[in-house]
Amino acid sequence: MPCNIFQVHGDLKPENILLSKEHTPKLTDFGNAALSEYTLQFTHSNTAQGMSLRWTAPEIIKQETKPTHAGDVYSLGM
Repeated sequence: MPCNIFQVHGDLKPENILLSKEHTPKLTDFGNAALSEYTLQFTHSNTAQGMSLRWTAPEIIKQETKPTHAGDVYSLGM
């Protein structure tokens, strides 16, 4: 899935970032990906299935918002 400005990964963590031979980061596991403000929606659950709690932004865990670009940035910082 190509990355574009509307793509929200929703589950960024070290296991989902691979490096090519040229040391270019490649994202994997787009199972929770969403097209922000478009057709796909993130499915919340009380059991946090599909989320990696250690890497997920608190507001997403609390279900205050759907996954956002800011949430992906938070995950990268963790």
